[in-house]
Amino acid sequence: MKKSWHEQQICNLMKKCPRVKKNGFYKTLREVFKEDGWGGDPLTARNYGYIPDAYIVNEDAMNIVVFEVVDHHKITRERMCCITELWFGLDCEGWDMQMVAIYKHGRMRVDVTDNFYEQLYSRVA
Repeated sequence: MKKSWHEQQICNLMKKCPRVKKNGFYKTLREVFKEDGWGGDPLTARNYGYIPDAYIVNEDAMNIVVFEVVDHHKITRERMCCITELWFGLDCEGWDMQMVAIYKHGRMRVDVTDNFYEQLYSRVA
């Protein structure tokens, strides 16, 4: 059976970089934070309503890169809010998170930090 464009992009990522994973995002976070001594960390105990299409966790750099493959539908405001909440939770623990959106016309880095402040200021204004 032929894979969808969406699945092909995830497979391509995994071939190019063996550290890319597509399953077990929150399980991986729980393991990382447990190793760091955070035990029952509230960051991983809650569901942020967001599961990335693929991701890389770099424990040494305390960095997470999430990948979103966007084929037919744009990333909704609601989904971006969930992503931003996760970014904020990670940031509070001293971790960094980047997001890469993969569109049919190419890749684009999405600045989650800017999105957080945009949401914050829109609520205040």
